[in-house]
Amino acid sequence: MRPMLPLSIVLLTACSLSESPQHPEIAQAPDPGDIVSVETGTFYGECVEYCWTELVMRPSTATLVSSAWKDQPPALTERRQLSAAAWSKLVGVIDKAAFLALPERIGCPDCADGGGEWIEIDFGSTKKRVTFEANKTIPELSRLTAELRPVRKELSAAAHARR
Repeated sequence: MRPMLPLSIVLLTACSLSESPQHPEIAQAPDPGDIVSVETGTFYGECVEYCWTELVMRPSTATLVSSAWKDQPPALTERRQLSAAAWSKLVGVIDKAAFLALPERIGCPDCADGGGEWIEIDFGSTKKRVTFEANKTIPELSRLTAELRPVRKELSAAAHARR
């Protein structure tokens, strides 16, 4: 009878040298250069008029939509060009491993009428959204929220000023 050890070594080596991962759940997160979009927003269940905001940032644009729960008043939209430097700065603060490791919900968003906030990142092959209490500091998101919140505030102010 021939020993099985050499065949086992060959099989293990062949499997470990495979170029495509057999288990995508353990594959490494994509490079930040592959980020398609970063979205963020807020929502308030008990409010009047504009209760929902959504900011979508892509490599060349930032678009904010403020809307009411029942479409009255009509939604407000504000769009700005985004420079390559601003996009690079934004994606540069994303800790993709930390973001992907976060639960989908942190705390109790809008449970006590305090509002909720969310961030969604489209990494190309993976998309994830994390929802948390509005204006809370989440350590793994602190640098990212520091970049996103001022943009959301500025575009919201501009949209409401045109109203």
